[in-house]
Order: sequence, then structure tokens, then C-alpha cells
Amino acid sequence: MGGFDFSRLAQTAPQFRRGDDSQRRVRARAGVFPGGAGGAARAAAFALVRAGARVTVLARRAEQAAEVASATGCASAGLDALPGLAWDVLVNATPLGSGAFPGRSPVSPGALRKGSVVFDMVYEPRETPLLAAAKARGCATIDGVEMLVAQAVGQFEAWTGVAAPVEEMTGAALAAIAQARAGAVLARNVGVS
Repeated sequence: MGGFDFSRLAQTAPQFRRGDDSQRRVRARAGVFPGGAGGAARAAAFALVRAGARVTVLARRAEQAAEVASATGCASAGLDALPGLAWDVLVNATPLGSGAFPGRSPVSPGALRKGSVVFDMVYEPRETPLLAAAKARGCATIDGVEMLVAQAVGQFEAWTGVAAPVEEMTGAALAAIAQARAGAVLARNVGVS
């Protein structure tokens, strides 16, 4: 079944847009860091390793990162190691910055590097504190809605054999997110949980 193309992440970085041998350079040079130690980080690490990127899984607890790295065939470190590591792509696979953890980011803005790619799997809000900081630091950003829609597109095409209407699906996803947000605000205002 299809889904989000993690190999696109490294290709998005400006240093990989030159020439036809971008995939070879991705394998040779990209440091890609899925942050988190759950299933989303595991899936991202697996797909990125499979695409040929040099991957290091980071988590607040280094032992959790090591478990994911062992299962996916890559390196690991504690999240506090990020500022000292060379990297081109950062993937947030934690819920930090989502509606459940508003205003939070897994990394400090000072750890972000101009010209790198920052992908946040969180889709609500669409612009998380991490993505806002990344834009301010001159990073290319990818929000979680893109992954959410890519997953739906892959499923639609696998089940129907027909090209998915991506623009319509994106619009529907954004409308559903806005409706859920409005419902959550209403529930908070009337004291319903």
C-alpha cells in the first residue's frame, strides 16, 4: 500500500536538488533524524533507511531510540545530542506541538539549521511551534497534512485502482481538521470533555 514518500524528504533539501545523482548523494551525505521512539518514528526510520538515507533515531531517552534503531537498522542517540550532529532532515514523530501538547517543540530553535528540511508529522495545528521556528531559521518545512493526505491517497489508489483526487482529498482533510478544531473549542467553552 502507498503512503508518504519519505525518500522525498532528503531530496527536498537544497543541497540535493542539483543534478541527476541526487539519490546517490542522499545515501552518502544525508543525516536524517526521526525524533521519537513510537510507531511513527519506527515507520519513518524504516522507510528512510530503505530509501538509502543515513538515519539516526533520536529520543528523550536514548535507550528507547536504541530500540527503534536496532529494529530498523540505523544509529541512535539521545535527543540532547542533536546540536552536535550533522544533519539535513529532521522528522518530528512525537505529539509535541499538537493539540494535546500545544506550544511545545521537541527541539529548541537554536538546534535548527538554515537550509535543512524539517518535517513535522503533527497535522493539527498545521503550523506547529517546530515548523514556525524552522521557517524563521530558513529551513524548508513539510507539515503533517501532507503525510495524512499521502496515506489516504495510497489507500484510495490501492483499493480502487484509480488515481486519487489529491486536491479534493487535501481540501476534505483540512475541512475535517477545522471542523474538529471548532468542535473542540465549543466543547471547552461549554465545559464538555
